[in-house]
Amino acid sequence: MCDEAGQRRNKTNLQRTVTHGRDPELTLLSEGDEEVSLAKLAQPIVNRMSEIADWFDRDANRNGQYQRIAEEARKKVSDPSLTPSARLLNEMDSSGQSFWQIAKKYSGQWHSEHLSQPVNNSVLASLEAEARASIERQRELEAEDEEPFEAYLARFYSQYS
Repeated sequence: MCDEAGQRRNKTNLQRTVTHGRDPELTLLSEGDEEVSLAKLAQPIVNRMSEIADWFDRDANRNGQYQRIAEEARKKVSDPSLTPSARLLNEMDSSGQSFWQIAKKYSGQWHSEHLSQPVNNSVLASLEAEARASIERQRELEAEDEEPFEAYLARFYSQYS
């Protein structure tokens, strides 16, 4: 469980990440409230991921599949230029396209790729049932909702100020 000090620290780290996440000089608070780099703060987590990945690979006989994924995460922590957001920003800079233009390009590409793949009938039936249940739950939630959208937005953004 996270105590009150831990919750405050997590909120501060989230605020800093939301507002300054691309800044290479960004520091976050460690458990001892020490200012540390993201890479230093993430290192124990990535190390633990690697241990767990090794266990999964042995248990599932995956030939290092999970370990490779953990190693990719380690590289992204030490070299932020490898992250998806950095790659997207680089593509925007090099192509001169906006985020929305690139998003539309990838959306069309992935749409075509997915349409070309056959869907198992039982999976399709399950997804259709889930969609119907989701729509019904949305109707129920919207019927209960009495907070104006502007009030919701103000409340949502207040957590970051």
